This record gives sequence, structure tokens and C-alpha cells, in this order.
Amino acid sequence: MTKKEIRQQVKQKIKSLTRTQQIQEAGEAATILVNFLEQNFPKASVALFFSMTGEIETGDLIHTLTTKDFKVSLPRVEGEHIHFYPVGKPGGDFFDISEYGIREPIGEVEDRVCKEVEVVIVPGMAFDHKGARLGRGKGFYDRFLNAHPSTVKVGYAFNCQILPEIPTEEHDIKMDYVISASGLKIFNDR
Repeated sequence: MTKKEIRQQVKQKIKSLTRTQQIQEAGEAATILVNFLEQNFPKASVALFFSMTGEIETGDLIHTLTTKDFKVSLPRVEGEHIHFYPVGKPGGDFFDISEYGIREPIGEVEDRVCKEVEVVIVPGMAFDHKGARLGRGKGFYDRFLNAHPSTVKVGYAFNCQILPEIPTEEHDIKMDYVISASGLKIFNDR
């Protein structure tokens, strides 16, 4: 199956989830992720993503991590790259809508925290049992992860996005961990 076909198939699987199922899976995955971070990377600098339609919800997760002393940052697309900007405690108006229709943090170039990101929570269309990730095809996260190889990479998804195998190319970056409501999968024990 091609990457395009896999993306289409996974989109359909996600669409078939009820809103209740999506909320339940997001809550279970968030609990697993928060416990994982607290046990392995307490008070770390954690980069997350704002969920888009068809992605596992991250709003409550962002709120939880900002109240637990993690240094949370969120991405903003700038040209062909993403850069992460810190967010403060919950509340306040510090977001804007990008050209892609995604919420992004408002900040000055000096506010970028790319060099400080210890753990990045990575979205994807699909992940496999070897840690491979299939993104949306624009390469933003692959470029960021390639430029920051020591950053711990954690894929975050619905259960239906975890597949036995997905095709990869040389530039594709594998995850160290993948978390869904089904649990934690470890590919590179750090």
C-alpha cells in the first residue's frame, strides 16, 4: 500500500470513531503520556502540537502539562520549518490561526525554544510497530527532528493509527516511543 493510500485508510478509520470514542481514547492516552513524562522526564521541556481535525485531542493534555511544572512549547510554521514557542500557564490569549487553519502560539523570534526541547510529542497519520511514522506529507516534523537528533521523540495517536508496518523513506525519522490509549510502545529505551 502506498503512503497516500494509508493516509486515506487511516482518515476513514478515524472518521468512523464516535466523538465519545475519541474523547475516551484521548483521555486514556493522555493519562499514559503524563505518567510516562512524570516518571521519565520530570519537569522537562516538552513540545506538543495543537490537534487538528482527525488527530487525537491535545487541548486537555496541554492544560495538564502546563499545570504540572513542565516547560511546554507549541509549534508555529515558519516557511518550510516549524519552531516551538513557550506557552505560559493556562489562560490568556496567546494563540493565532495559521494559514493552515491551525492554532499557533504568538511570539517573537527570540522566544523560540527549539534548542531547549527535550521531548517532542509528535503527531502523525500513522505509526507502526517499529517506530516508523507517516506524517501528512509536508515534512515539517521530519526536518525538525533531523535537526534535533537528541530530542526524545514520542508519537501520539488513536489506536487505529497504529499499524503493523508502514513504508518509509531515508528521510523519515523513527519515534523512540509511541503512545495511544492501548499503552506505551518502546523503540529506543533512553
